[in-house]
Amino acid sequence: MQHGMSYNLILDPSLTLEEQEAVVTGSYAWEKAIPGLTFHYQWSACHGFGDSSHTICIYADQDTPLDDNGYMIDARTIFQHGFLTPSDSPASDSCSIDIHSANMANHGMPYPNVALNVVTHELGHAMTHNSQHIAAGNLMSFCIVKQPEPEVITSADMDYFWSAR
Repeated sequence: MQHGMSYNLILDPSLTLEEQEAVVTGSYAWEKAIPGLTFHYQWSACHGFGDSSHTICIYADQDTPLDDNGYMIDARTIFQHGFLTPSDSPASDSCSIDIHSANMANHGMPYPNVALNVVTHELGHAMTHNSQHIAAGNLMSFCIVKQPEPEVITSADMDYFWSAR
């Protein structure tokens, strides 16, 4: 099964306007970096989308989860059907991104920049079904949120994307 090059992005009503802007801006950054990649937007609730091919649903909550080391979790990408294998159907290439708005607001940096960094990073996980991180200085590194300015997609991030195809 090949990962998609065209994704449906469902933006749940729970997203603030700043978070919606981060989704659109972050997805556009990926489109500019990856030739042939496209996104189609839909504003609706995330419920019941799990069997849709090449679909990413993004929603927000006010949860404040911590990881095992006590660090705030800003977002999670949840793979509806687990990690993909070559024999999986295209319908398996779907996931959701849970944005933890309250945690993202606690970084002491401009919220739009934090939201953009987090959403763009999580889209990278969603399109690759890969939860791994790469070296610091790249969008797909572990500590992306600690950057005060919006991150750019690097050549290493593009390699990360292409490694799943």
